[in-house]
Amino acid sequence: MLLKLINQLLDLAKLESGSLKVEKTEGEVFGFVRAIASSFHSFGALKNLDITINAPTENAVMLFDKDKVEAVLINLINNAISLLLPVAP
Repeated sequence: MLLKLINQLLDLAKLESGSLKVEKTEGEVFGFVRAIASSFHSFGALKNLDITINAPTENAVMLFDKDKVEAVLINLINNAISLLLPVAP
């Protein structure tokens, strides 16, 4: 976990300096987002949250940096769940 945080800080420094490299690969973006979000179901369940994704079901193949998109989504979803108060069942 600490190593991941250090790497994120280094990436932020690279982004600010303009030297962050984007590794674009072709992939189906909506399925990619759904797969990442679905990995948070058990974490959300700890706070009685049901995680749903409202993304189109058709394929949207495009070029994107999977590692960067994954890091952003994990950070956003994790923070959203962590900062929410538990929901009464």
